[in-house]
Amino acid sequence: EIAMISEKFGLDATKTIRNANLGYARSNVPTPGFVGGACLEKDPHILIESSKQAGFEPQIIKHGRMLNEHLPMHVAERIDEKLSKAGKDKAKAKIFVMGFAFKGNPETSDTRGSLTMPLIDALKAKGYKNFYGQDFVVANDELKKLGTVPAEGVEEGFRAADCVVIANNHAKYKSLDVEHLIATMNKPAVFFDCWHIFEPREIKRSGIIYGGIGVD
Repeated sequence: EIAMISEKFGLDATKTIRNANLGYARSNVPTPGFVGGACLEKDPHILIESSKQAGFEPQIIKHGRMLNEHLPMHVAERIDEKLSKAGKDKAKAKIFVMGFAFKGNPETSDTRGSLTMPLIDALKAKGYKNFYGQDFVVANDELKKLGTVPAEGVEEGFRAADCVVIANNHAKYKSLDVEHLIATMNKPAVFFDCWHIFEPREIKRSGIIYGGIGVD
């Protein structure tokens, strides 16, 4: 919710949270991003149903899960708005998605409960058809099963892409030469960084339409 509030106020949620945490040992507000995985996908619901049977219905846990499950749809809506602003044809636009495991750090090949697939499904429902995928750990065969064309490396994925989405926080994304990569995109293009891995000003400086969770 801090991320969504920040978007409406034109703030950068990551910077706001970093400042809130600074020098205050009792505060450790997490930065926004997708919340998924086999455990976090089901365990809150199990706790809610068990509690209801005992006569109490948790509200914060229930609404927290509802918000996290809605986040891919929220991101898809924002990506769609930006691609429409760029004048992209939904049937032809190349969308390159990086990060299919439910988390990137620590790395895993586990896609159970990953919110990358609901995000892609939400974009497909809006009419987008051309998806390329990349993950440093998940095998290409698995990416095919998940409905994307596996890119032969990050550079191929960026090349002529109309939209690039970073969907998990794998540490290797931080070391990408993003200035070189986005220069190969099909401009005007959209770069949506769900994990605030790159500084927004760095991306916008290259003439790219930027977006992220908690920042515009």
